[in-house]
Amino acid sequence: MINPIVEIAVRESAEKSRQGPKPISYEKLMPYVLKTLPFLVQCAQSKEELPTYSDVSTAIGAGNAKNANRGFGAIMTILRMLEERSDRFDAGIPDITTIVRRKGKSQGGIGVFDRPELMDASEAQKREWVDRQQVLSRRFREWDQVLAILGITPMNNLMPPAERLEAFARTSGHASGKSQEHQAIQDWIGAHLQAAGVDVEGNIVVHQEYLFWSLDRLDVIVKADLEWVGVEVKPSGASDDEVRKGIYQVVKYQALLNAELLIEGSPKSARCILVTGGPFPKTLWSVAKRLNIRVIERVLDLMDRPAI
Repeated sequence: MINPIVEIAVRESAEKSRQGPKPISYEKLMPYVLKTLPFLVQCAQSKEELPTYSDVSTAIGAGNAKNANRGFGAIMTILRMLEERSDRFDAGIPDITTIVRRKGKSQGGIGVFDRPELMDASEAQKREWVDRQQVLSRRFREWDQVLAILGITPMNNLMPPAERLEAFARTSGHASGKSQEHQAIQDWIGAHLQAAGVDVEGNIVVHQEYLFWSLDRLDVIVKADLEWVGVEVKPSGASDDEVRKGIYQVVKYQALLNAELLIEGSPKSARCILVTGGPFPKTLWSVAKRLNIRVIERVLDLMDRPAI
């Protein structure tokens, strides 16, 4: 059951929003808060790179990065109220909204300062406060307890058991080369970029089996004037675990593409997408969305259509 603190804070935040340029209803704000706080907790506990507003937007379904912070005010109020009403957090509860950063920035943003102690603070003092809150948020060991008290469900663990990964590793290495369907999809993508979901402009060069210095090979890469787009292909007969592998390959290849552009000193951007010959497994959509992976499914159906 949701703690009354959550409802009070969300209603208060929704009411305040009516005075601004972007009002939001209680009914719409509540789902944002219930998704945003556990996502931020997961990010704080992971000790990995600070999340961006785009990451938050993807996780909560906010539509775009500008809407990603809609729940921040309510979350700040919730944590402050919980700290005041509970004797379980003697050292206080840090402001976890400070861990979110703008894309391309390594530090969190100044954020929303609805705190009396910061009303007259200088920008330098606010920055010092934000930096301190970031450190405290990532060191805080009681986030799970906070969620439990508030009655907010943590983010689902989408990772399969380690035993399943070991079993998949033992069998996947025995595959013998690419199937005819796999190769046909790669060829078709190179000749039908827009139909395959690869939207690029300017001069275009397409390569297959692109080799990185890590000795990884990318199925298809499209090099255009302003960006590179990589494509990982999984044929229609691929198992769910093989498609899951493809999701992680896309994460890896995108990092490799960005690394190569960085080494070349190129200002271009890079992204990577996953293309499946058949339907994308329903059980993996949550994984793809959480990792912000674009998926183009059922391309065999597109390949069967006559050219226009």
